Amino acid sequence: MKTFYRRKLPHIQIKGMTFFITFRLHKSLPNEIIKVLKKEFRKKLLRLRKKQSPAEMIRQEYERHFERFDMHLDQYQESPKYLNDEKIASLTAETMLYWNQKKYDLLAFCIMPNHVHMVIKVDDTVGQVSNLSNNYTGLLSPIMFSIKRYTARQANIILNRTGDFWQHESYDHIVRNETELNNIIRYILMNPVKAGLAIDWREWQWNFCKFEIAEF
Repeated sequence: MKTFYRRKLPHIQIKGMTFFITFRLHKSLPNEIIKVLKKEFRKKLLRLRKKQSPAEMIRQEYERHFERFDMHLDQYQESPKYLNDEKIASLTAETMLYWNQKKYDLLAFCIMPNHVHMVIKVDDTVGQVSNLSNNYTGLLSPIMFSIKRYTARQANIILNRTGDFWQHESYDHIVRNETELNNIIRYILMNPVKAGLAIDWREWQWNFCKFEIAEF
């Protein structure tokens, strides 16, 4: 797969729903770490709510919680790293690109050794998706099922293994506006640099962005 990026993020009017999604390999983090992160997160949320903190502070705490989770994914040495295999990374990238303009508009993705970040926009102008509701889990479920089912089956064949390939649950977040979209895209493209896998985000083979990217 050829890395695709341009030089500058444009001004975008978000229509429909834009999602930041992270999905990871099965057992990429032990339950003990997940439980600790969730416990710390609940305590911080409870403290903020008792103080009747503004919604923006609560939203920022959600972001910090995800960043802590993502940091552990990058640093956990015992995690399976099947996506280091070029065949499997290419399979995953090609599958996400295959569904582009069929199930969603693919804005960006980054494939890391044990997880994947992607940003998609879904509305009634893409594929057969229509009649959006507040229950966006029902909107994302068939999309993630299509990606995970095919890639899991093919990756297991490549690896000569059986069993779960992806963790069942995924992280998803609705992107509220253009500023947040730009920040998220920069965040995911810089993930390989922060994890020490690349010196420059443009060197990472598995970075994709539909838009032009300015220097970070």
